[in-house]
Amino acid sequence: MELRLAFVNDYFNTRYPMIFWFGLWSLFLILLHSTATVCVVCWLSFDVLAQMLHYGTNKVDMIITLAFMLFVMFKESWEMVVYLLSDWTRLLLVCMYASMEDNNPCLRNGRLERLMLSFFRSKISSKRWHGVLDQYVFVQSYGDKQKFWNLAHKVTTGMVPEKGDGAELSSAIDVPEYVWPQVLEKLGEIMRHDEPRPQGPAAQPADDLRHDRHGCHLPKKLVTLTDGAGGRKEKYGWACFDLQTSSQVILVWHIATSICEMALAKERGVDLSKPGFICSSKGGYNKLEGVLRTRYIVANSLSRYCAYLLVSKPEVIPDSFLVPEMVFQEIVKTARDGILKPCDCDSLESRYENLLKLPGSHSSDSIKKGDDVLKQGALLAKDLLELEENVEERWEILAGVWTELLVHLAPTWNAAAHRTYLESGGEFITYIWALLWHCNIEKSSLWPEYDDTSDKDEAPAATTPPQRNGAGRDNINPVMETRPQAGSDAINHQNATEIHEEGAVQETEEPEDTIQPGEAPDGNRSEVVSKDTTSIGP
Repeated sequence: MELRLAFVNDYFNTRYPMIFWFGLWSLFLILLHSTATVCVVCWLSFDVLAQMLHYGTNKVDMIITLAFMLFVMFKESWEMVVYLLSDWTRLLLVCMYASMEDNNPCLRNGRLERLMLSFFRSKISSKRWHGVLDQYVFVQSYGDKQKFWNLAHKVTTGMVPEKGDGAELSSAIDVPEYVWPQVLEKLGEIMRHDEPRPQGPAAQPADDLRHDRHGCHLPKKLVTLTDGAGGRKEKYGWACFDLQTSSQVILVWHIATSICEMALAKERGVDLSKPGFICSSKGGYNKLEGVLRTRYIVANSLSRYCAYLLVSKPEVIPDSFLVPEMVFQEIVKTARDGILKPCDCDSLESRYENLLKLPGSHSSDSIKKGDDVLKQGALLAKDLLELEENVEERWEILAGVWTELLVHLAPTWNAAAHRTYLESGGEFITYIWALLWHCNIEKSSLWPEYDDTSDKDEAPAATTPPQRNGAGRDNINPVMETRPQAGSDAINHQNATEIHEEGAVQETEEPEDTIQPGEAPDGNRSEVVSKDTTSIGP
């Protein structure tokens, strides 16, 4: 998958498609041109150098010319090496070798194989992704004010991007070794997990994935909350299924995870009154062992990574254009002006104690139905902390939920955002997104979407699902989209009227064949809309 995304990045951001437009032959022509350029520049350089030695002059203009020629030779030579050792050359060599006839010993032999393998030992393009997870911790950064960046934004008249308050990122970490296996395991569980289905004519098909004209949808469920005893779905499911946006879900679970992390730190004897955060150094999780350590690392790394996506890369999550920023700024304002004022909460211990008091006398139902994300996160943490005797189960829930949330966040229509971030090394979620695209999974039913089960007498309007971001797609989707236009839906619901030669209008009847977009009914170029049908133009 990493190699495939590398080809996508090369296709949009490099000259490789032009270099290899005709396979190895076009590469040969480019190398021949570069070789000729190097030879000519080398000849001119020696001529200039000979003139300098003959006349004994060291003029500045001749020195600059000679330095420029040396730079051109180095540039052309380096480009030839990069082209020869690129992934495109390797792919073409493998395809050419595989297409050779087996009975031709002159072409398929050990020497040729060793020559081809030498192209794969190059270190020039070995690292295609930076391999890190950026991190954001709300309880640590909500009080920060980006005065410098906002001043630079005003001074440069917008050339320097503006940064919102409370958006200071933590240090990036290498992708933990436990994360990828956990993601693949949870994705497999989501695919094959079966829930009880209704019997009779309305029963669902055996495949639990929902299909429609846009592809497959991930089912609206979290395996972590449906498995296990203790009614997990009833206790914690509201924080996934009842909230309005994916931004709220991320922040609620992120705050709950941070509170559980601080609670675990206190249990393990970590002094929260000191500056810093438990996972900012290795001393925090080094005190953990076995399964608890694995679940702790997975839950915290993915929690902070999803929060980072919300704060810095909102285009890759399923919410609409301005929702992530609005939700985030609202919770920052609530925390800064409310119970978590920076002047009153100068340490993690005070923030931890105040967060636990936050639900207060409010009923659980009122908090769950409300819009205060901070209270909802504290309430969820309070429910999780009730598992006092089984800390491993608590972190099993957190690790499982975060892994599944990341899988559900990955399907998005905004392929342009992923293409943009590939230029700077890509994001971890991009690899999950590409993997799901290969499985024809384009959406997740966990997030709100447009309900197309409208009344039969009304044609659906051209409404964009909330799950699509505001940014354009730039026609770069990995799969071909064949979305019917709203006008075709309206035409399909209209009744065709047959007109006799005498001009009398016969009784309307449903057309046998579906009218495709842009077509007119056979035998008649005009369309008469039935009285009981509302026409919606394309």
